[in-house]
Amino acid sequence: MSVLIGLGKAGCEIVKGFSDSHKKITIDAGSELPEFTSPEDYDQKLTNYRHLLEFDEDECFFFVCGAGKVSAASLRLLELIHDKKVNLIYIYPEEIMLSPTQRKLNRVAFNVFQEYTRSGLLNSMYLMCNESITSMLPYITIDNLYEHLNEAIINVFENIIFYLHQEPVMGAHHEPKDVSRIRTIEYGDFDSDKKKLYYPLDNTTETCYINIVSDDEMKNNKELLSQLKQKITEDNEKQILSSFVVFKSDYELSFYYAIRFTHFLQTRWSMIKINGIILPENTGAIKLEPSSLLDKAVVKYDKEKDILHYSVEVLIECFQEDGMTYEEAWDWFSYNTVRTGDYVKQYPEFIYEED
Repeated sequence: MSVLIGLGKAGCEIVKGFSDSHKKITIDAGSELPEFTSPEDYDQKLTNYRHLLEFDEDECFFFVCGAGKVSAASLRLLELIHDKKVNLIYIYPEEIMLSPTQRKLNRVAFNVFQEYTRSGLLNSMYLMCNESITSMLPYITIDNLYEHLNEAIINVFENIIFYLHQEPVMGAHHEPKDVSRIRTIEYGDFDSDKKKLYYPLDNTTETCYINIVSDDEMKNNKELLSQLKQKITEDNEKQILSSFVVFKSDYELSFYYAIRFTHFLQTRWSMIKINGIILPENTGAIKLEPSSLLDKAVVKYDKEKDILHYSVEVLIECFQEDGMTYEEAWDWFSYNTVRTGDYVKQYPEFIYEED
């Protein structure tokens, strides 16, 4: 039995949709947790919630979308199961559909979770992008959008969790390098050779192909083994370490899931040039978002450190332009903007007026 944990509305709805063969734990504001008005409160005021995450199994799958305020409770809750093998499934929302506050929450969570994963505090972080998944689904309407998105994610992980715990008829389960903890899933079929990537992962370094083959193809397709080995050869030519397993199924059609691995941090925004300051093409300097609001606060680029410098005074003014009060702007800067630098490499430095 696998343990599935859902935090927030999106995480809870996804976990509820799994089959009853799993142990399902759902945690949301206003039910299992108190409902706070600010994300900071979820991080600072939660105490004595260990009873929500009591289970004997060694491994679990933790589903969360970073755009909700309650997602700020993630680190507190994960501390309670730090001795478990935690696989985080991060639902990356479509940013154009978010409010400015939700976009900021998402980006902070996205960066922090990646740093936690790369440090080994999380066993893995699977990235699921709503925009990528929506592009795969036919007949999407406003009314059924999230229902179909959730079903797609549930279907993927029902299969992945099941097959990772089964003995294949051919091949051996992939043993990724210890650093290869950031992941996504690709789906494809053998007939059309179409590939559907659930997150546009940059710099794939390893791949595990989980091939689910029909009984008919298993017996009669003389080209199948060559096709499977050809994928490995093509990946090796791209310096991608790959392997495959084969499972026999009762499905009429054959298909595969590929787990794509990397140890590189993923980004979803531009980091090249701002405010008239030219950065080298290969820069790794992180730029604060939304750039249309915060670009004017950039005052310097440090070439040796490959980082940007922002004026704190101008940042506070930018936050106020975005609708915050002076006190809210300072709270946001101190809690979200500055704190992210504890987890993200090449994060900006901040210049105060007295400097």
